[in-house]
Amino acid sequence: CRPMRGYILNGLCFPDNGATRLELYGVLEDGRPFLWAPPGFHLVGMLASGSERSALRVKSVKERRFRSLAGKPLDAVYFHNAEDQRAAPASLPREALFEWDVDPVPRFLMEKKLFGGVAFEGAGQAGDDGVVRFALEPFRATNFIPELRVLSLDIETGVESGRLYSIAYHFTGGGAELRQVDVLADKGGSGGPQLRYCETQQALIKNFSELLRRENPQVLIGWNVV
Repeated sequence: CRPMRGYILNGLCFPDNGATRLELYGVLEDGRPFLWAPPGFHLVGMLASGSERSALRVKSVKERRFRSLAGKPLDAVYFHNAEDQRAAPASLPREALFEWDVDPVPRFLMEKKLFGGVAFEGAGQAGDDGVVRFALEPFRATNFIPELRVLSLDIETGVESGRLYSIAYHFTGGGAELRQVDVLADKGGSGGPQLRYCETQQALIKNFSELLRRENPQVLIGWNVV
């Protein structure tokens, strides 16, 4: 069957029964959300080749797999969990450590040469919640990029008062585009095709919540990238 293509949007890494679990979230080419939990994931740190590591609690080591910017050979040291990884630098000289603090999600993607697009050799398991779950399916990188539902936000509040004054948003997706600014005012109503007055802060939040449910954006971003 044809590979199931998708696009990775986000990911989380967290403890799981003494090990570490990685979950990657994205959207498939047919629009359904997916959750991918690659099996056998382990946290990794880069160590100068030849460094003494007998005091480390490691899962495995891939020797001389990488090089530093200066061309120095590095070993990839894999750990069972975050506790073992965090404890390791205390027994190592600082000059032997490389990229020890890189976030595990982008590190996994870089190591697997994934830049967003992924193709699964299998249909996954569709849950009652509408999410398709992948785990053991073979995968490969692809240049697939879907049309995403994107919502950009700008929320204005008072520094001293803590009041909510306005919510501006720009939505694109599914061939549609929406530009709207909701502003706290003495009375409600429309101030134009893209301006709406709200009498209370609760009304501002209610309008915004309705927008999220209606448009169901897949990506939330800041206003500065519109």
